[in-house]
Amino acid sequence: MSRSNFPALSLLLALLCAPAAWAHGNHVHAQRNAAGPFPVEQLEAGIPGNPRKMQRTWLLELGDDERFEPAQLSIPLGSTVRLVISNSGSRPHEWALGTPAALKAMAEERRQRGKPLEDSVHVFTIAPGDKEEVVWEFNRPGTLHMQCLDPAHAGKGQPGRILVQPKP
Repeated sequence: MSRSNFPALSLLLALLCAPAAWAHGNHVHAQRNAAGPFPVEQLEAGIPGNPRKMQRTWLLELGDDERFEPAQLSIPLGSTVRLVISNSGSRPHEWALGTPAALKAMAEERRQRGKPLEDSVHVFTIAPGDKEEVVWEFNRPGTLHMQCLDPAHAGKGQPGRILVQPKP
């Protein structure tokens, strides 16, 4: 086997041996859901969702103007949804989900570190023209925000909002 086949073979093995992974472009990502490598722990924003219980998919777009489209989602309490976030901009963006206070603390940590936070179930970087997804269970009522944590982008645009409302 030639040496040039090793990258392709490595990717194939990663996909076959890790069913909780998916690929696009030149890299493999872990799914951000209960079946993935991230622990299911209760956060103020909810918990990683079980894809088998998913009720809806929302498509979100984030561009260089730091605005989400749509700007606001209304999700019934207890819903499990897939959020597909695409970066329509020309530079990387960091997507984070949380309460305004939690996002403020994460943005400060990001600023002090001088580099992106480690990818987690509710914080990750999206390359220009790329997309990422997360399956999330919204099990706490309230208003959550989505925003980019990059200090160079801070204060530009508006955070996206998710209104988690009790079912009528």
